[in-house]
Amino acid sequence: MEDLDGRLVSRAEIARLAGVRRPAVSNWERRHPDTFPGPVPAGEGGTELFRAAEVADWLDRRVIPVNARGDGEPAGTTYGDRFRSGSEATTVAPSKAVDAAPLLRAVERLASDEALLPRGSVPLPDRAEMLLALIYLCGSQPQVWSSLRKLADRTARGPETADLRQVIAGGLPTGLSPSTVQSWQGREQALADAVRLIDAHAAEDLGQYVRAFDLLVKRYTEEWAGRAGSELFTPVSVARAAAALVTPAVDATEAHDPFCRAGEMLTAVVDAWTATGSAGSTRVSGAGLPEFPLRLARMGLGLRGHSSADMKPGAAAPSALTAPLGRKVGLLLANPPFNVRVAGSVRQSDHWRYGPPPSHNANFDWLQYAVDLLSPGGRACLVMANIAATSANRRERAIRSAMVEDGAVECLVSLPPGLFFSTGIPVTLWILSAPTGRCDEILFIDARALGEMLSRSVRHLPDHEIAAVAREYHAWRDARATGTAYRGRAEFSRSASIGEIRGNGYALAPSLYVSPAPVEGGAPDHRARIGGLRDELARLHEEAARIDAAVESILRRHNA
Repeated sequence: MEDLDGRLVSRAEIARLAGVRRPAVSNWERRHPDTFPGPVPAGEGGTELFRAAEVADWLDRRVIPVNARGDGEPAGTTYGDRFRSGSEATTVAPSKAVDAAPLLRAVERLASDEALLPRGSVPLPDRAEMLLALIYLCGSQPQVWSSLRKLADRTARGPETADLRQVIAGGLPTGLSPSTVQSWQGREQALADAVRLIDAHAAEDLGQYVRAFDLLVKRYTEEWAGRAGSELFTPVSVARAAAALVTPAVDATEAHDPFCRAGEMLTAVVDAWTATGSAGSTRVSGAGLPEFPLRLARMGLGLRGHSSADMKPGAAAPSALTAPLGRKVGLLLANPPFNVRVAGSVRQSDHWRYGPPPSHNANFDWLQYAVDLLSPGGRACLVMANIAATSANRRERAIRSAMVEDGAVECLVSLPPGLFFSTGIPVTLWILSAPTGRCDEILFIDARALGEMLSRSVRHLPDHEIAAVAREYHAWRDARATGTAYRGRAEFSRSASIGEIRGNGYALAPSLYVSPAPVEGGAPDHRARIGGLRDELARLHEEAARIDAAVESILRRHNA
């Protein structure tokens, strides 16, 4: 176990290591002012830091509630246990720690220090975009940053104010939105302070800027939770799971995301490529909307060495695209919007290989589009609302059965609830392949029991659980390639034959195929009962999805 003596941590680090959201740390301080450890004197950056050993001792007295315990955490586990475990897992070599800590602490201050920029003085999207732009420019555009630093010094000396906003906008591949430039008018002094703070804590390692950028995106994702706009982001653990499943399975030269949100899917792929040393010979492309998350995607990819990524405006449904991509890709990942309407009137689209989807739901518009874009041997991984796997709608069931019979559906993974900040709709990962014309089996993985709670309502998939899911898929692929039997794991994974899938009316919910543990003394054959419940389950899922969509629409109209 790591020796915590002498280590200092910020409030954000306390939250991360204890597995809670940052407001929980502030609540602890406010509710227990007499016992919660006090901060040490602020350092050069001004961020308050705490002695890690004192924090761990205080957290030892707080037992994690049963509904917040993670997988493998027994009853009686304390936040102190989790804090120490996290500290041990994230220990880095001293030579790297010296470079990493100052930049990350400076970024943490930019994101949270009321004295630097009071909350409400700049709208949250504009604040996020500007600060992320500064991290991008400092990490990847040294010439632009040098000019910007000189202007910031001149602004600090005043009274003449340099127009830093326009300089920052001009230094980015796509500039800043007009609203962002306008909302910072009159706040050049705050911008100058931010530039000088980042510059004073600049790191030599580009990877630290990637970490800082991702930290800011995560912070703003959490702040957006429950607000209009929170649907712009894909949970990082979901993106990593998708990348871990399909990236090693394809020797692709390009990864494409047709609805890239803030770029989480593509950056997860690039990170996976970087880990294997293949990122330099690959390209990424994507489409997205609105323009704000698309700009974030461009910056995140640029910091990872893909500043020339082909990123274009997209559409909420593929049938609304004005121009086709014009090429096939070997790897496609996407988290398209859940259960949206097909844009405009339902008309025949070239990618509707298996038939037109119903106008009220674009799920099978997206699924068919992904299949159509795949090159021979390619793979796609899409995040879909659970209803797509079980919908009893006549058109959707016909498309789903045709996709199965054509060999386009390879694997489905049901994910645990609570992974998304913005919606409670349960989701499934669909792994699709370029059609072969026939299907003999499909792999089903039921991962609903996985995940660790980040708060009372939000969870994530830790890396070791993502790896466990990916291992099952790759073991199944290896078994098929070598002609050996795939055994699966009880209550977790199972390969179902095409005959069984036909018998279930092409319903593809993993829970229908992954067998529960056998009951002592034997159990009756539930096949007949499952067949009778399948349609009722599909109806309930579809009704729940419609209700969720209606409630979210009402909340957006009232700016809730």
